[in-house]
Order: sequence, then C-alpha cells, then structure tokens
Amino acid sequence: MMRDAVATCSPVRRAMVETDKAPSPALNASRTRTTRARNESPGMPPATPTTSLRGDCKPPSNLCPGQLVSHVEPRCKRSVSRDVRSRCPIRHRAGSLSSIDRPERSRPPRNTWRAIVARTGEEYRKGLEDGREVWLDGKRITQVADHPAFRHSARSIARLYDMQHDPAYRDVLTYTVDDTGRTAHRAFQIPRSYEDLVARRKAIKLWSEATFGYMGRTPDYKASMWAGFASAPHVFTSDSTRDYPAHVIAQYERLRDGDVFQAHSIANPMVDKRKPVRDQVDPSIVLGVVRETDSGIVVSGAKTVATGAILSDEIQIGTIEPLSFDDRDNALAFTVPLNASGLRMIARRSYERSAESLFDQPFSTCFDENDATVVFQDVHIPWEKVFVYRDVPTAYLQWWDTPGFVYMCNQSAIRLWTKLEFLAGLALKIAKLNGSFAVPTVRMALGQLIAQVHGFRSMVLAAEADYEVHNELTGVVQPNRSITLSGRALGPSLYVSFVSAIKELCGSALIQLPSSYRDLLDPEEGALIERYITAPGEGSRRRVQLMKLAWDVLGSEFGSRHEQYERFYLGAPYAFLPTLLNEGQPGVFESLVDAALESYSLDDALDETAAMVLPFGKRILRVGAAEGPGIVSGATPVSAKIDRRPPMMRS
Repeated sequence: MMRDAVATCSPVRRAMVETDKAPSPALNASRTRTTRARNESPGMPPATPTTSLRGDCKPPSNLCPGQLVSHVEPRCKRSVSRDVRSRCPIRHRAGSLSSIDRPERSRPPRNTWRAIVARTGEEYRKGLEDGREVWLDGKRITQVADHPAFRHSARSIARLYDMQHDPAYRDVLTYTVDDTGRTAHRAFQIPRSYEDLVARRKAIKLWSEATFGYMGRTPDYKASMWAGFASAPHVFTSDSTRDYPAHVIAQYERLRDGDVFQAHSIANPMVDKRKPVRDQVDPSIVLGVVRETDSGIVVSGAKTVATGAILSDEIQIGTIEPLSFDDRDNALAFTVPLNASGLRMIARRSYERSAESLFDQPFSTCFDENDATVVFQDVHIPWEKVFVYRDVPTAYLQWWDTPGFVYMCNQSAIRLWTKLEFLAGLALKIAKLNGSFAVPTVRMALGQLIAQVHGFRSMVLAAEADYEVHNELTGVVQPNRSITLSGRALGPSLYVSFVSAIKELCGSALIQLPSSYRDLLDPEEGALIERYITAPGEGSRRRVQLMKLAWDVLGSEFGSRHEQYERFYLGAPYAFLPTLLNEGQPGVFESLVDAALESYSLDDALDETAAMVLPFGKRILRVGAAEGPGIVSGATPVSAKIDRRPPMMRS
C-alpha cells in the first residue's frame, strides 16, 4: 500500500471535496438545527461555491522518502448497481467517507490570481535555524531542520506549507483575508456561518490526511485557538491599564499574516497535585513572573509536554488547570519566540533517530513531533506579547468564555477522525492479508470498527450542523459545544479500543517479523523469508511491510506514545469528564424524567382506568439558563449563560 501510494496517483485518502449547501437565513433566525431542514429550506440562497479539487493532479514532488501525501484521484463512480444508481438522485463518487454529494450546481469561474502570503516549506525549514537552544542526549542541537532526530518530521510539516501553494489544494486550505487578495490558512478564519465551518473542516481534514492523523500539533491547531481568542478579545479585559484585548488582536494578525507555526505548553511540571503552587516544596519550578519592567515581564520556571515545540516558530504559554488566587504570579499567558535568550528546550527521546529505516518504521521516521520540557531562566517577554498577567480568572476563562478551546477540540476531533479511518483501513488490510476476513467473528469486529468511525465522524459533522452563535453582535459561530466536548471525552477510549482490537486481530504476527529490511535484501535469508513468512497472493515483502507499519503505530515507542497522547493530550479524564455535567446540557435529560413523573401521581393508583397523561403537542425539553443552548433552545447565544468558573472562583 505504501509503495503503491508513492509510486502512483492512487491516494491513501482523498481530500474532502463535497459541496455543502448553505443554511437558509430563516434557519439562522430560528436555529432549527437539523441538516435536512437546512438543506431543503425553500427560498434558500445559493451556497458559497466550494471549488472542487482537480481530478488530474499529482502528489507534490518534494516527498520525504516514502512519505504518503493525500492527493486527488480522477473522479469515478462507486461500485453501485446500475438500477440503484439510476434511481438515486445523488452523485456517487469514490473518495473519503463523506464524499457523497448532492447534484452539482453552476459555479462561477475560479479566480486565476491570488496574492499569496503563506510561507513555503523551505522558508519554514530555514526559520528553524534561528539559534534556538535544544538539548538531546546531553548535547545541544545546533541545526534542527537537518538533524537526524528531527529532519524528516520537519519535512513533513514543510510539505503542509507547500500544499497551500499547490493549485490543487490552495482553494481548500486558504481563504482571502481582505480586498488586497492576501490569503491565510482557513484555520485562522473567524467563522461567521455554517459555510465557514464547513470550509474550515475541509482544510483541517486535508492536512490531517497528509499525516494520517499522526501529527497532533500541526500549525492549524494553534491557529484555531487564535481565531477563537480574536473573536472574543473582551474576555481578556482586566483591571490593568494595559489593553490586553488589543494585544490579542495584534498577536492574532501577526500570526495569521506571517503564517507562523506556534506550539503551546499549558501543563506545569509534575509536582504534588494535592497542593497549590505556593505550597510546593519548590514553587519556583512552576513558570511564574519574577519581576516586571517598563518594557515587559521577566519569567522563570518550566512548562512541560510542549508537543511539537522544537519544530515550531514560537510557543504560547498558559495554564488550563484552575489556580488559587494566591497563585497570581503563575496566572500568565504570553507568546515567545523559541530563540529567546534564557529559553531552553529539553527533548525527549527521538523515535525518528532511533528508527531503523523508513521501511521498518515509516511513521516513526516521518511523523515524530517530539515533546519537550521548556525551561525559562529570566526570559524577558515584551508587554505587547502578554495577554494575561497575574489574573487568575482570565487565565482560566480564556479557554471557556471564548470559542478558542472549542475550535481546538474541533481540530483535534477532525484529526482523530482521520486517525480512526486509517486504523480501520489497517484492520481491513490485515484481515484480508492473513485470510481471516471471511471468519464471522472477525467480520463482526471489523464492522464494529467501521461503525465507530462513522459514529465519531457523525459527531464532527453534527457539531458543525448544530452550530451555535457565540456572539450575536459579531455573528461569530462555533461548533456545538456540548457535542464537541463529548467527542473530546469519547475520543481517548475510542482510540485505545481501536489499538486493542487490531492487536487482537494481528496476534503473534506483530511480533515475529524480520529484524530489518536487510533481511529481505539478503539473497539467502530473503529466500527463507519468502518461503516461511508470506501471505496468499501478496508475497513476503508486502506482508512484512504491512505488519511493520502496524507495529509502528500499535506497539513501537512511537505507537505507545500515541496511545498515551490520545489518552491525556486534552487533559486527564478526572478533569474533562466532569465538565460535561456543566457543558453537556444535563437538564435536557432530567427534563424527560420530570415529564414522566409529572404524567401520573399516587392518586392514579386508586383509579384502574387511569393512564399516563403524556404532554403531546407540548415541548417537553426545556433548557434553562443554567444548562445553556441546545437543539431545542432556539436562538439563545452561547455567551455568558453558564458560569464556567471553578467553584473556588465563584465566591
């Protein structure tokens, strides 16, 4: 599969190019949240055209050895019977799981010119050589872009930037910022309509397919956050005389216009979790302000699990866990370039460098983002790059009172959707390779995986279709918060179950593999492998290649890290699952029980003819102000309805 995808134009996954219809203005007013109503409402204006990708394109030429990049295949019909196809009003087309489109409509001619501001991949790689201080295995790394521990992963990100310049992908990945024709990645666009959310999803999906969902911190992740912050800058207002909302807008525009790749670290060093920062044995290990000057603040301490930071241009620092009011010196949020004086990154073990070869460990080779501990030693941060300063409530509410966290979770869900598609495909290929595809229990397990992929995909699309108006004055919208955060809660266990199911499907075949590609190339040993480690109709090389790919994503250091990453990258379960008691509209569920209890009483027990008085024609589901908006809540905006402060901040 890997060899064929590189050598031919047959994609591993095809970009999503479906044309989505726009919701009618009436629906924007009534917020009736069903996709059918949105698509069939009479008097609906034409949707904003979405340019389809060309059918004759080829993959980018600057491929990392063995790199798989999603591209477009010539249109063809699915394997659908003639009579079904003749009756079906929709057009069948091969491609992604959601590529069944409605009939095409006329489209205006494509613009033939755009002023591009997006960086090229080469410009991105050169930007890594900025003198940043990276430490690995007791040595300082001086050239990140070409170092054996990072070079292939850097090239994978570089190719994402190059895709923005490819005419086949440009209209999907970028949007026009203003009348000058400047463009930026779709993730930077502040959504104000259903069409904007659809366009955003398509761009994120295309990039995630280029890495099969195995790079969690691509540039669109933090771009999503900044779009959310910039859509609600008033959240950053403080008692200070400094204009932090203006700082947020300025940083958003700088990152967008410069196509900056930003990482983040919002986790503190592992200390005694029972105690606040001030009560730790050494409180100074947690990043905090040391002093302030006329030009900015000086910070010291550390942040951890900075995924992708070594491969980024700069890092955003914040905190997502609640702080006590005595921890004001740690309630900070700012951006800083990674070559700042006094900033040091300590890398974890590089799976890329330890990989035997691309054939033996393809994903370890090309998609290892690395994670770093970031140490600050009297680092100066200019005021204009600070947007939360010694403000405990805002340090927490920046995630909850802006769309930023929802946009980030939505990006992560789209990426995980792609990852689950890949794993389901891997399971199907393995079952066919080892001859177990026809076994009833195997088919049942495969069907379960496919159903779960579609279920998670449906959550992404449902959150999009059931979108919420975050701010009625500005028209900013966001994917449905309850659905998005529910996906955040279900994703970790879903990924772990996929890994477990495929391991059971593989059995010992994952273990008993040749040590490296050299075994296959040796004439004598290769002949033995061809005889004893083979697959019906495929041969030994294909079997070994597929099973090594499976081991790389399931059981290698790289694969084990991804399982742990999916479990915890959006927080620990004890932290994010209880949030649904506030954000998941529990009042809707309780109202059903209340309606049942109110439909009969004790007196009815004495009357043999009594029956439940069901409230037909009466809206049972009522969402109060404490639960926030939902499917039955009308046009209530999402802002300011729920007190999202932790209990310690509500007094």
